[in-house]
Amino acid sequence: MKLLAPIVLAALITLPSACLSTHSAEAAPPLALTPSTAPAPQIRTCAEHPGFQWATDADGRTWVWRADEAPEFSEKHVTLVGKGPGGSTLKALDRATAQAFCCARPGFRTEVVDGRVHVWPAGSTGEMSEKRVTRIGAGPDHMTVIAPDTETLNAYVAALAL
Repeated sequence: MKLLAPIVLAALITLPSACLSTHSAEAAPPLALTPSTAPAPQIRTCAEHPGFQWATDADGRTWVWRADEAPEFSEKHVTLVGKGPGGSTLKALDRATAQAFCCARPGFRTEVVDGRVHVWPAGSTGEMSEKRVTRIGAGPDHMTVIAPDTETLNAYVAALAL
């Protein structure tokens, strides 16, 4: 047992230096989109998420942009695992776009304000009135849903379940 201790101690001393010498910072390749992760060129729109366009990359991840934005694939982006169509990973250039995509449903106008989903019937204009209905944790990612009336709120929550 006494002979084993010096051998283990010597291994612990030399192992970190051996690992550092084989993996230098200069040898690391730069982060870039490779052909295996390059997004598919076809940009699509979807009736289930009005106001957005999207594409699926080669790895099955869904990239989203607002309909009025030019599609851009960037190394700097937000990733929401399992929040895309069919449970895919969702990627967007900013968190607000990713959240708005998750909240958008046909038949409703939605806005994400301070982490809460404000919902109106499609075609309505204006701001949320003082008289409103709130359901805590009923939206995507357990966000609070705020609507002008109970009927709108219930219809939106039902549309989320589809």
